[in-house]
Amino acid sequence: MPAARSGASWATPSTSPTRCALGCVKYQLSLDGANAATHDLFRKPGSFDETLRAAECIKRSGMLLTLMSTVSSMNAAELPDMIGLAARIGADVFAFGRYCPTKGQRLEEFHMEPLEYRALLLACQKRIDELTAAGCTTTF
Repeated sequence: MPAARSGASWATPSTSPTRCALGCVKYQLSLDGANAATHDLFRKPGSFDETLRAAECIKRSGMLLTLMSTVSSMNAAELPDMIGLAARIGADVFAFGRYCPTKGQRLEEFHMEPLEYRALLLACQKRIDELTAAGCTTTF
C-alpha cells in the first residue's frame, strides 16, 4: 500500500489530492499533544495547527489518515485527549509508542514507572471503549 510519512507542511490542499491521484492511499502525521502548547513543545511553534490543517487536507483528498504519537512523561497525561482528538478529526488510525531516551538524555526527564504506564494504558482503553460505543470508526 503506497503511503507517505512526512511533515504536516507537505500535506496541502494542492498536494494531497495529487498524491492520492498518483496512488498514495495513506498519510501519517505526528500528534504529540492534545493542544498546541504540548505538541509545539515537541515539534515547532505553530505545528499543532499545521497538523490539524494537514489532517483535514488528507481526509478531504480521500487518503487514509494515520496519526502517530510518541508518549513520554511529558505528554502522557494528554494521551486520552489525543485519542479523543484523533476520533473527532476522523483519523482512520491512531497509534502511539513509548519514548525511549537515547544516550546522553536524562532518563528521569521522560521516564514513566511501570505502574504509571499501566494506569495510562487503562485510561486510554477506557477512552477507546467510550468512543467505540459512541460509533467511532478510528482504529486504535
